[in-house]
Amino acid sequence: MSIAPLRILSFDIECQGRKGVFPQPEFDPVIQIAAHIQNYGSTEVEHRVVMTLNTCTPILGAHVFSFEREDQFLTAFKDFIVAADPDILTGYNIMNFDIPYLFNRALTLGLTEAHKIGRILGKPMTVRKSHFHSNQHGNRDTRHLDRRASDD
Repeated sequence: MSIAPLRILSFDIECQGRKGVFPQPEFDPVIQIAAHIQNYGSTEVEHRVVMTLNTCTPILGAHVFSFEREDQFLTAFKDFIVAADPDILTGYNIMNFDIPYLFNRALTLGLTEAHKIGRILGKPMTVRKSHFHSNQHGNRDTRHLDRRASDD
């Protein structure tokens, strides 16, 4: 007897920062998100998706979705996550940059539904900061994706 394969959704965002300033979600738009879905242990990628604000050139092997407005773009990515129903959400530094940036950018744009990406449909998620300290490892600050305590 075996268990169902774990579905992995990996993604990365690109932001358009102001010249000489690191991007800030209160001011700078998300301009592109690349994602792919793959089952753990499989060499085949189920979906390769690039979502972009405005347009981009075709990307071999990927479905490119273009949006005129950033609010449509971010809502479509949220809907993509919910539809994909991943067991594992991963990417380079997504917990300390990408997800907090997406959530804060969505709030800036007034998108109240953008935080509803968890498996408990309709329940918003939040990014919770965490601090760890030990004499052996020193200090480590990180973030966790969690269901909002106020919605219990």
